[in-house]
Amino acid sequence: MDRSDVFYHLLKRNPGMSRRIMEASPFLNLPAHLERTGAEYGDAMRAYGFDPEETALGQVQNRFRYWLEAVVNGYDYGLNGAMGDHPGRFDAADLDCSMLEFYLEKLVPENPALSKVLEDVSSLRGGAGVKEVAGAAARFYSVLPSMTGGRGRTEKVSAPPAWEPDGEGPGMHAAALFEYLKEKAPHAFDLLVLHGSLATRDYVEGCSDLDAFAVLKAEVCSSAEKMLELREVLLESWGHFFRVDPFQHHGLMLAAAQDAQFYPQHFFPLELLKFSKTVSGG
Repeated sequence: MDRSDVFYHLLKRNPGMSRRIMEASPFLNLPAHLERTGAEYGDAMRAYGFDPEETALGQVQNRFRYWLEAVVNGYDYGLNGAMGDHPGRFDAADLDCSMLEFYLEKLVPENPALSKVLEDVSSLRGGAGVKEVAGAAARFYSVLPSMTGGRGRTEKVSAPPAWEPDGEGPGMHAAALFEYLKEKAPHAFDLLVLHGSLATRDYVEGCSDLDAFAVLKAEVCSSAEKMLELREVLLESWGHFFRVDPFQHHGLMLAAAQDAQFYPQHFFPLELLKFSKTVSGG
């Protein structure tokens, strides 16, 4: 019994462990689990206390959120923002198209507009250039709003208190990052927040990094052209991150405005907003 089997076995015995699959780990290999057990997808999800369609949608959103972040942050260049052997291209392992196809196939019968998204994803199975990945993500985010009404549960959240930067050290570098983003991409963000140790003021020199989260405007996420424009801005932002931490392993964390109506919390739980500071938006 592997990790996935253990997880689903526990869920079946303790359905209260999680009310929604999108708040559980997104990395569990459900297709392999179903193959080993011989169970049908819908029957298995209902047995574990999950809505099959909501489960699939949450998993698809998570994977497209990764595509969005990878494209816009330039992760195909390497985590340090430097040009690698194949800049502008993602390999098959990066894209994980087979898992996306698995969940999209569960959604297409009730959401035929996703059939073109599924075709896009299937065409990228062997790896793809950044423009193709951006195009597939933009098509998905154009369709997503039509699928999210009335799903999940409603949670009211407020924007965190405004951030008051320090005048020196890592706070100064974080302030420079945010000024750069507001100057170069003034219309890209619905919300921009600082979280982690700089927000909670327990930063440790030599250990802590710079954690920032942004919700991108809907028009950015539904346009491959606008994503690629923002990509050029964020590629230049890596220097600000490295001034805080030379070993920074991520850029700006991102979600799409379209995700807000059915928000998968396993990436950036809403609870984190209580420990964050607002830089812009609300």
